[in-house]
Amino acid sequence: MKTIALALTLLAQEKLDVTNPASGAKLWVRVSAPKDASAQRKYPAVILVPGGIGFGSQMPPSLPDQVTSKGMVLVIFDPDGRGKSGGTEDYNGKIHQDGLLAVVRAAKKLEYLDRVGIVSLSYGIAMASGMLGRYPDEKVAFYIDWEGPSDRFWVTVWDRVFDHPGRITFGGHRTSDEEWWKEREAVRFAPLFRCPYLRIQSERDHVHKEKFGHALQMIASATGKAPWTRINDNPPDTVFTEEKPPKLLAPGRRNADLWIPYAMELFARK
Repeated sequence: MKTIALALTLLAQEKLDVTNPASGAKLWVRVSAPKDASAQRKYPAVILVPGGIGFGSQMPPSLPDQVTSKGMVLVIFDPDGRGKSGGTEDYNGKIHQDGLLAVVRAAKKLEYLDRVGIVSLSYGIAMASGMLGRYPDEKVAFYIDWEGPSDRFWVTVWDRVFDHPGRITFGGHRTSDEEWWKEREAVRFAPLFRCPYLRIQSERDHVHKEKFGHALQMIASATGKAPWTRINDNPPDTVFTEEKPPKLLAPGRRNADLWIPYAMELFARK
């Protein structure tokens, strides 16, 4: 209990007024920072892109303390049509990507931020990679992707996702819908990344179990184009194959426990 109380004394929060220029929707955005953050004491910020069709306002309440106690600012948001934001669900397409861009630009105006990095969870990769690929001149310190599906086949588990009542249906768009999917496939945008890119991948993927080909696709597509790439703690700028795979992380750790140390490492690189 003492540790939790100490963390709370370090936390300051504010909401940002952000409008998605692509839709006109008002977006719910919350910033959590160390309490002493100011123009004289700046901190780096992580903008967290939710997984699936989730939203920031449903994130665990302990997460801001986890991040701010490590000397970082956390920015969470609800995309169009989710949670406390206005607008209509876009399933991480261009409208959501432009909303993320608006969040990034609004965060950069905060006087106590010195840099901004992006972390995406699972299918949040479609929103984050699309924004980074379509707006390559937008400066971000890094992009960390936790087990994101690389293309429509990994997203839908080869269309089997539509036959499972407990899974996301993504508006009913099967893999044959080329026009709809082309703005939501991360592997298309990876060659356009202009920031360091780190992929987090465990031995047992949170959706695909023992399969990890989507991680190899993303690293192969970005390496040689992005200024730096790496999967987990493997050698940087290295392309792997299933025959010669990278070292994967042991299963069972929560994703925040994984990405927070990597974010600290990449911010330290400057």
